Amino acid sequence: MYPSSELTELAGRKAVLKARISLDRMRCATMATEAARPLHWIDRMVLQWRRIPPMAKMAVLPLGLLLRRGNSSVRKTNFVGRVIRFVPMVISAIKLVNAQRR
Repeated sequence: MYPSSELTELAGRKAVLKARISLDRMRCATMATEAARPLHWIDRMVLQWRRIPPMAKMAVLPLGLLLRRGNSSVRKTNFVGRVIRFVPMVISAIKLVNAQRR
């Protein structure tokens, strides 16, 4: 069989390897948590959106248009215009997510 010094050395290497594996697992778990943070935020926003009554959702677009028209600042108008331009894309993305969940 093996001499005891080799067994002791193998046991030490095994302990070091187990510690490195444990450290790598903790790093992976931390990175997965960081990567999932935006997804968690999106899920919370979808839940909040579903809590809004449908009539309030329909009132948002005309309200946004009124705010855009009433504001004379060019910089803010461009921002509102950019936001309104992305609304159809966001709505289609939400529909796609809902369809995949079903």
